[in-house]
Amino acid sequence: MPIPKKTMRTLQDIRTSSQNVEQTLSNHQLHLRLSYLEIEKDRRSKEKENMQFRLQKIESRLQDIEDEEKRLMQCLNERKNIPELVANPSSDTPKETNQGFKIQY
Repeated sequence: MPIPKKTMRTLQDIRTSSQNVEQTLSNHQLHLRLSYLEIEKDRRSKEKENMQFRLQKIESRLQDIEDEEKRLMQCLNERKNIPELVANPSSDTPKETNQGFKIQY
């Protein structure tokens, strides 16, 4: 049996990916691709809106925290300026706070 001859490939036989992708796709594939892009665009815009809403909630909470800190600092400063509270600690507070939890049987 003779060895089959191999055909010589020339430059025109080499396949390249230099063709534009849109030229190789049919009309329905192009429409499908467009619809995928529209769906992704819509999904990304919803993600963006949700993220902006979350950022707004976080910023409002940070502002609430800062307001609460200011209010507590003002309250603390007012108490420091009252000599009665500084001189006479209340009798309701325990003298030893690190005793822990005791159970009587």
